[in-house]
Amino acid sequence: MKVGELIELLEQYDPEAELYLAEQASWPFEYSLAGVVQREDVLAEENEDVAVCRDGMSPTDVLLIEGTQLRYGSKQTWAFARR
Repeated sequence: MKVGELIELLEQYDPEAELYLAEQASWPFEYSLAGVVQREDVLAEENEDVAVCRDGMSPTDVLLIEGTQLRYGSKQTWAFARR
């Protein structure tokens, strides 16, 4: 998924609604989000060459950071996922 696609999907929701991460369809959990980071910033902090990414990674990739596991989720969540 591209950042623009996620922004477009989120525009249909209440901007004051909480945002959670659903993980593991077969044993679902819900997590808070701890933040957002661009791979370029992480590589620079680790003194890695940002021009050299491996395994299809790009310096412009954006990562959503998993926060705290809050509760069990629902397997039905994946049936309603919008892309």
